[in-house]
Amino acid sequence: DNRAELGINLEDTGWGVIFAAAAPSALREALKELLDLRRSQAGRKRSTYYREFFGADGYRPGETAQRFLARWDASSGLANPEKMPYYLLIVGDPAEIPFEFQYGLDVQYAVGRIYFENVEEYARYARSVALSETRHAEGSFNLPNRLAVFAPQNADDRATKMSVDYLVKPLLDTLPNLAPNWDIQPLI
Repeated sequence: DNRAELGINLEDTGWGVIFAAAAPSALREALKELLDLRRSQAGRKRSTYYREFFGADGYRPGETAQRFLARWDASSGLANPEKMPYYLLIVGDPAEIPFEFQYGLDVQYAVGRIYFENVEEYARYARSVALSETRHAEGSFNLPNRLAVFAPQNADDRATKMSVDYLVKPLLDTLPNLAPNWDIQPLI
């Protein structure tokens, strides 16, 4: 298992979740199953590698990524999970937590976002992720290894042609050697 070597082992990199400061506690409760799983994974070696930014600790309206990081003494430079976990999940509507905030964090952190219309959908998401990961770890839930590589290429658009020729095609040539047991479907 080379997950630590690849930097994807949460106990070495940390994991955190960012809610809007005004997010209802029901939203946090809906994600409890996922948050408990991530706490057990990221906090295995150090409890501080798991963080929840909720309420007064959450995203404040109008706050930039730099100000948010400064609040936690996690300034620019290499990510330090002692200050801010490397993997961050933003929870909420882009109207509440703007994409600009997300993009600002994404410069040095691995940032994702989930947004659903109601708390039941958040709970369903959390449950499905937690179940699939725990069952996969137990060996009782294995999905086929499939990867789709989508690369649009527009007529008379030099940039998309170069992207396909110099990024996507070399990647597709390399992937079978890196992931021999994967079904790779190119969609160019």
